[in-house]
Amino acid sequence: EQPMRAKILRVALTAGWIADRFSPRSVLKIAVFVAMFAYFTLLLGKDLPSYVLLPLATVVGASLGVVTPLTISWGNAMVPESPGLISAFLMGFVWFVSEMVGITGVGFLSHLFEESGATQSLVVLGLLFVLASFSLY
Repeated sequence: EQPMRAKILRVALTAGWIADRFSPRSVLKIAVFVAMFAYFTLLLGKDLPSYVLLPLATVVGASLGVVTPLTISWGNAMVPESPGLISAFLMGFVWFVSEMVGITGVGFLSHLFEESGATQSLVVLGLLFVLASFSLY
């Protein structure tokens, strides 16, 4: 049995190869769709056994783990004269926004729901997957 890092690295390398062969946009569309499906299955699947939960969590992590390297390489290919600016924007500013919206937003939203506030606020936040998938078209 291979360690989990080796499996995730294999997914990332395969995604990079497919992005070079076809297009980063198509790989990002597939990654966001797979992550969205697995994420909502994790959140809304009430009594899933543990042998289903762990692979689903791995699929979410692997799918989202592909997004950052692909967007950075795609951004650097689009603006090759400013790789530092593109990398700083895509890693720094995007992380700042995601941490502010993610952590603060879920904490605020969880107080708005009466029962199972954390799950419902994560579902609302997960709707950003839908928004992200439309932004790739």
